[in-house]
Amino acid sequence: MTFPPIKLTKHVFFVGVKDPDLRVFDIIMETKFGTTYNAYLVKGSEKAALIDAAKADFTEEHIARIEAIMPIEKIDYLILNHTEPDHSGSAKKLLEINPNMTIVASAPGLSNLKAILNQAFPSLRATNELVLPLGGAELRFFIQPNLHWPDTIFTYLPQDQVLFTCDFFGAHYGLTGLYPHDFPSEADFTSSLEHYFVSIMAPFKVDVQRALDLIDTLDVKLVATSHGAIIDEAHVDKVKRYYREWSQPHPKHSIPLVVIPIASAYGYTAKIADKVEEGLKQAYSGAINVEKYDVVTTSLERIVERIGEADAFLIGSTTILKDTVKPIWDILSSLNPEIHGRKKASAFGSYGWSGEAVNHIIERLKQLKMQTIEGLRIRFNPSNDEQDQAVAFGRSFAEFLKNND
Repeated sequence: MTFPPIKLTKHVFFVGVKDPDLRVFDIIMETKFGTTYNAYLVKGSEKAALIDAAKADFTEEHIARIEAIMPIEKIDYLILNHTEPDHSGSAKKLLEINPNMTIVASAPGLSNLKAILNQAFPSLRATNELVLPLGGAELRFFIQPNLHWPDTIFTYLPQDQVLFTCDFFGAHYGLTGLYPHDFPSEADFTSSLEHYFVSIMAPFKVDVQRALDLIDTLDVKLVATSHGAIIDEAHVDKVKRYYREWSQPHPKHSIPLVVIPIASAYGYTAKIADKVEEGLKQAYSGAINVEKYDVVTTSLERIVERIGEADAFLIGSTTILKDTVKPIWDILSSLNPEIHGRKKASAFGSYGWSGEAVNHIIERLKQLKMQTIEGLRIRFNPSNDEQDQAVAFGRSFAEFLKNND
């Protein structure tokens, strides 16, 4: 055990672990500062509850930290605010030590855990009405789905004004102490918070707003997260403001915005893009914004950001070896149905041999739940007639965009 358990409030102890060497989380998220798997022990005069567990690789350290306070056998409840394995991994060993410990989770959480543990266990379904008295302290629950799994709940200890939010307000940062003031700078704390929000919470902005409305009704001096800093009283309001700002929906445009990423090997697809833009502007009598981005010279992050803010988008791509090219696949793999689904989209491009890129792109757009129309394919350098086809394609897409069905 690298450090002892840490008392946070009258009833709450930190019994989590640090993973400072982690560099990639959940396959897709860079964690250059590592992370933590925060977990907590809440001790009343009569009963005790663990809130969240740890990743399985850290089970021994997690258990040692708990047992520095009390034996696992004497703990009454294990509350899982979220059952993703980085928060439930040590549950199997905890139940092996204390098979009478009751698992408290939402209905989806209990269902998940059965499939994770593959064993029977004592359980209690968390509801908004459930109260667990511990003796001089009690735990209350709030069902908060999609933050960021359907199983998420918040647990509240009103006597200490502590809210346990699991991933909500979390950050991947495992190199410092427990609080924001332990970070090298305030900017480092804010940056880690925002990186986590963008990577994990951004698809669920409506749910984020709902959770913030709930938190505004509670007396909260400490937010006990499952990753990164524990949010102390000096930072609670600040973090709430950040989340309010980051979860605002994109403002509606006074005139439509269409974004067009372009992969053009010899300028032919770029020439088609110019004519598509011409058709869009004809259909809207100029009252439309069209932004074209060369995928070679524009960052992936910038393109994905602008697609997220756009009313619609078109992808222009050459075909190489019977497929689109990696920068286009990188864009498509950065989109998801939760954030970008229902957007109107299509594809066009020049080809030399077989021209599969456009159809492959549109098939992927459909998988992402986009609304699509048939694309446009032109062999090599567009002739005058084919340039007219590209203008007509732009006009057709504009009419598709105007249709709100």
